Amino acid sequence: MPTTPVTDATFAATVSAAQKPVLVNFWAPWCGPCRAFAPTLEAVSDSHADDVNIIKINIDENPEAAHRFQVMAVPTTVLLVDGAEAGRFTGAVARSSLLRFIAQKGAPH
Repeated sequence: MPTTPVTDATFAATVSAAQKPVLVNFWAPWCGPCRAFAPTLEAVSDSHADDVNIIKINIDENPEAAHRFQVMAVPTTVLLVDGAEAGRFTGAVARSSLLRFIAQKGAPH
C-alpha cells in the first residue's frame, strides 16, 4: 500500500479513521533528505500495511499540521497511536531503523 498524501483539511479525519498506528511524515519538495527518505517510506508502507498507516504531509502547502506538531525541520516523522504522539524523529533513517522505531513505539511488528 503506498503512502497516503494528506492535507490540513484531511489530516484529522485520516488519523481518526485509522484502526492502527499512523506514521506521519512531514516533508517538503525542496528537501533533499525528504526525497532520499521517500523510497524507504514507500517500501515500509508496502511491506507493513497491516501494521501501520503511513501518511505524508507537505509542510509548505499544509502549515497547520506542521505547526500543531511543532515541526522545526524536515523530514520529521511522528508516530501516532490512538491519535496521540508515541514518538518522533527528524532526518532520514535506514529501513531497519524505521521498522525498529515503529515496533518500539507501539505498532505491532
